[in-house]
Amino acid sequence: MGYCRECGHQLTNEHEFCPECGHPVERKAGSSEGAAPQRYAEPASSSVDEGRQSVKPSNKKTKVITISVIAAAAILGGAYYGIDKTMMAPKAVSEKFIASVKGNDVDEVKNM
Repeated sequence: MGYCRECGHQLTNEHEFCPECGHPVERKAGSSEGAAPQRYAEPASSSVDEGRQSVKPSNKKTKVITISVIAAAAILGGAYYGIDKTMMAPKAVSEKFIASVKGNDVDEVKNM
Protein backbone atom coordinates (compact mmCIF):
# COMPACT_ATOMS: atom_id res chain seq x y z
CA MET A 1 0.00 0.00 0.00
CA GLY A 2 1.06 3.57 -0.59
CA TYR A 3 -0.15 7.11 -0.30
CA CYS A 4 -1.30 9.61 -2.89
CA ARG A 5 1.35 12.20 -3.69
CA GLU A 6 -1.32 14.86 -4.13
CA CYS A 7 -3.38 14.56 -0.93
CA GLY A 8 -1.73 11.84 1.17
CA HIS A 9 -4.73 9.47 1.13
CA GLN A 10 -3.86 5.80 1.65
CA LEU A 11 -4.05 3.75 -1.55
CA THR A 12 -4.17 0.06 -2.40
CA ASN A 13 -2.64 -1.67 -5.41
CA GLU A 14 -6.06 -1.82 -7.12
CA HIS A 15 -6.51 1.97 -7.22
CA GLU A 16 -5.96 3.69 -10.54
CA PHE A 17 -7.15 7.04 -9.18
CA CYS A 18 -7.05 8.41 -5.65
CA PRO A 19 -10.54 7.96 -4.13
CA GLU A 20 -10.11 11.18 -2.12
CA CYS A 21 -8.85 13.73 -4.67
CA GLY A 22 -9.16 11.88 -8.00
CA HIS A 23 -5.49 12.30 -8.88
CA PRO A 24 -4.31 9.50 -11.22
CA VAL A 25 -2.02 6.93 -9.68
CA GLU A 26 0.56 6.16 -12.34
CA ARG A 27 2.64 3.03 -12.02
CA LYS A 28 5.91 2.71 -13.91
CA ALA A 29 6.66 -0.33 -16.05
CA GLY A 30 8.05 -3.35 -14.20
CA SER A 31 11.81 -3.47 -13.66
CA SER A 32 14.11 -6.40 -14.40
CA GLU A 33 13.61 -7.70 -10.86
CA GLY A 34 9.86 -8.06 -11.42
CA ALA A 35 8.86 -5.41 -8.87
CA ALA A 36 6.69 -2.61 -10.22
CA PRO A 37 7.78 0.79 -8.91
CA GLN A 38 4.80 2.96 -8.19
CA ARG A 39 4.29 6.70 -8.42
CA TYR A 40 3.14 7.02 -4.82
CA ALA A 41 5.60 6.81 -1.95
CA GLU A 42 5.58 4.74 1.22
CA PRO A 43 5.86 6.87 4.37
CA ALA A 44 9.09 6.58 6.34
CA SER A 45 7.29 6.92 9.67
CA SER A 46 3.89 7.69 11.11
CA SER A 47 4.87 11.34 11.62
CA VAL A 48 5.17 11.73 7.84
CA ASP A 49 1.65 10.29 7.48
CA GLU A 50 0.31 12.77 10.07
CA GLY A 51 1.95 15.65 8.20
CA ARG A 52 0.30 14.61 4.95
CA GLN A 53 -3.13 14.42 6.52
CA SER A 54 -2.96 18.11 7.47
CA VAL A 55 -2.18 19.10 3.85
CA LYS A 56 -5.44 17.62 2.54
CA PRO A 57 -7.21 19.90 0.09
CA SER A 58 -10.64 21.03 1.18
CA ASN A 59 -13.65 19.32 -0.35
CA LYS A 60 -16.97 20.82 -1.49
CA LYS A 61 -18.62 20.37 1.90
CA THR A 62 -15.86 22.33 3.65
CA LYS A 63 -16.08 25.10 1.06
CA VAL A 64 -19.87 25.34 1.41
CA ILE A 65 -19.61 25.53 5.20
CA THR A 66 -16.89 28.20 4.98
CA ILE A 67 -18.91 30.31 2.55
CA SER A 68 -22.03 29.92 4.73
CA VAL A 69 -20.16 31.07 7.84
CA ILE A 70 -18.72 34.08 6.01
CA ALA A 71 -22.15 35.00 4.60
CA ALA A 72 -23.78 34.69 8.05
CA ALA A 73 -21.06 36.86 9.58
CA ALA A 74 -21.54 39.49 6.87
CA ILE A 75 -25.32 39.52 7.36
CA LEU A 76 -25.04 39.77 11.14
CA GLY A 77 -22.39 42.47 10.86
CA GLY A 78 -24.55 44.45 8.45
CA ALA A 79 -27.60 44.08 10.68
CA TYR A 80 -25.63 45.23 13.72
CA TYR A 81 -24.26 48.22 11.82
CA GLY A 82 -27.72 49.15 10.52
CA ILE A 83 -29.36 48.86 13.94
CA ASP A 84 -26.54 50.78 15.56
CA LYS A 85 -26.83 53.63 13.06
CA THR A 86 -30.63 53.86 13.20
CA MET A 87 -31.48 53.13 16.83
CA MET A 88 -28.36 54.37 18.58
CA ALA A 89 -27.71 57.46 16.49
CA PRO A 90 -27.70 60.66 18.54
CA LYS A 91 -30.77 61.94 16.74
CA ALA A 92 -32.74 58.74 17.48
CA VAL A 93 -31.66 58.74 21.14
CA SER A 94 -32.56 62.40 21.57
CA GLU A 95 -35.98 61.82 19.98
CA LYS A 96 -36.63 58.91 22.38
CA PHE A 97 -35.55 61.10 25.30
CA ILE A 98 -37.84 63.96 24.26
CA ALA A 99 -40.76 61.55 23.77
CA SER A 100 -40.14 60.06 27.24
CA VAL A 101 -40.04 63.51 28.86
CA LYS A 102 -43.23 64.59 27.09
CA GLY A 103 -44.92 61.31 28.06
CA ASN A 104 -43.83 61.70 31.71
CA ASP A 105 -42.18 58.27 31.61
CA VAL A 106 -39.73 58.63 34.54
CA ASP A 107 -38.27 55.12 34.23
CA GLU A 108 -37.44 55.59 30.57
CA VAL A 109 -35.84 58.98 31.25
CA LYS A 110 -33.69 57.37 33.98
CA ASN A 111 -32.60 54.66 31.56
CA MET A 112 -31.43 57.25 29.08
